[in-house]
Amino acid sequence: MNAINFHAILLLGTWIHSTNSFTAIGLSHRNLLNSRAPAKCKQQLGTIYKETRCIKAKSDLFIEGPPMETKPNYEEQNGPFGPVLDKLFLNIFRNKMAAQVGIDSSLPVDDYQGLIELTSAMNARFSDKNEVQLIAQNVLRTIFPSWLPGAFGELFAKPLPAFSSRMNAWATWVFGTWLMGECEINDCEIDGGDIGHNQGLLVKRCRFL
Repeated sequence: MNAINFHAILLLGTWIHSTNSFTAIGLSHRNLLNSRAPAKCKQQLGTIYKETRCIKAKSDLFIEGPPMETKPNYEEQNGPFGPVLDKLFLNIFRNKMAAQVGIDSSLPVDDYQGLIELTSAMNARFSDKNEVQLIAQNVLRTIFPSWLPGAFGELFAKPLPAFSSRMNAWATWVFGTWLMGECEINDCEIDGGDIGHNQGLLVKRCRFL
């Protein structure tokens, strides 16, 4: 995986799957994984500049990305509760992630680019995907009360799977727009070929990837 990758989606998705429920997150431009990755990742962490090597995945994992001139203004795309809460979500997420990674960007805590730098630092430090997944889980564990994932699974996911999936789709839309950009709750195919109404989330053009 290259330095800008799916780990942010993993951080959100870990919560979804930990509740024994399922919400389909679709990316209309998965190819952005590669299109925004720089040739050389330079991270400014405090006063230290560190050159890290961007590891490219095999070319057959990627497809041609959309033109950069069609890139939306993500600063104008806010979650349903507005930019103030989006900044709060960014601050909390950034601080929790920095604590787990053990390093942070020198950019202000509410600067989105600082999160990108922190993710690059995480990828440079931890190449094992299992280790990265563990970090992702630990970040979420520090955000949510320790009892919540298990309780959600027992109270909602197991007895009310369709309802819990819709709740997850709604929660990811509310708390994830600041990270991914414009999202839309939609219908999706679920196990058995049935259609799960309002159980999916379409990320129209992911900001992070």
